[in-house]
Amino acid sequence: MDRQTDFEKYDINHIVIKPLYLGLVMNIIVPAALIYVCYYLDTNQNWISKIGSFSTPLFYIIVALSLIQSGIAFYLRNQLLKKPLIKSEATFSEDLIKALMKTSRPAFALILFIAVYGFFFYLLSAEFEAALLLVVFSFIAFQFIRPRLRFAKKLIETQEDFVAQGKFLAE
Repeated sequence: MDRQTDFEKYDINHIVIKPLYLGLVMNIIVPAALIYVCYYLDTNQNWISKIGSFSTPLFYIIVALSLIQSGIAFYLRNQLLKKPLIKSEATFSEDLIKALMKTSRPAFALILFIAVYGFFFYLLSAEFEAALLLVVFSFIAFQFIRPRLRFAKKLIETQEDFVAQGKFLAE
């Protein structure tokens, strides 16, 4: 059977939309709200550094931790392609949506925490630009792990191969 006709059996947009909306809320709206609070505090308050000269080393530690977390989030997303996620052939689409949601949450949370680190870094250091940089980095990291149609098609292909081999999700 041609792969093009296989994709017509599934509503790929429906498979991707729930995890994408979750990711948009977690990784766009929440970080935007956090940076807005930082901006408000920066322009309307006399916010002073609580950690003094330790802010630069702390910033580099947070950047390193953020890079590691981004790598872990990317790894979690790619693990979807390596294991069966379908319970039965009859519930293929529903199982795929549930599995994508289940594995997207931790990856999205890892990316969200980069923005949260930026927020807390601002509260400690009063360095708005550094907090903004961390939030922008979280936006960029989200772009790499968010569900896309091409990823969904590849995921469907691998899951169909698992189903054809008789490999199903073991609970």
